[in-house]
Amino acid sequence: MKNILTLAFVAFSMTAFAQQQEVKVQQPVKKEFSGKHQFKKGKRFHKGEFMLKELDLTETQKLQMKEMKSKQRLEISKLRKQHQGEFQSILTKEQVQKLDQMKLEKQQKRAAFKSHVQQQKQ
Repeated sequence: MKNILTLAFVAFSMTAFAQQQEVKVQQPVKKEFSGKHQFKKGKRFHKGEFMLKELDLTETQKLQMKEMKSKQRLEISKLRKQHQGEFQSILTKEQVQKLDQMKLEKQQKRAAFKSHVQQQKQ
């Protein structure tokens, strides 16, 4: 008797669970994010720049922002070079050679991809 009740409960639960699950309908992609968009092709989507456009900055403010970004890029570049030097100082000669080889291979792959994309555009 317990087995029959257990079996009936399991069967009832499974049918209730199956009926409860909804078919997920794929939501349409918002128009502003589909297909061609207002951002430059090949550039990353920069949320901050998009938000700045909405602020209606004056020309003076835009110039100040441009100068600030330029300064930040220089500082980040210097910091990156410093960290790369510290990282490479930890490595052995063999590891540095292997890292250089890996970087060269990556550059070659990147160049091959760029030329492939250029050929497809033509």
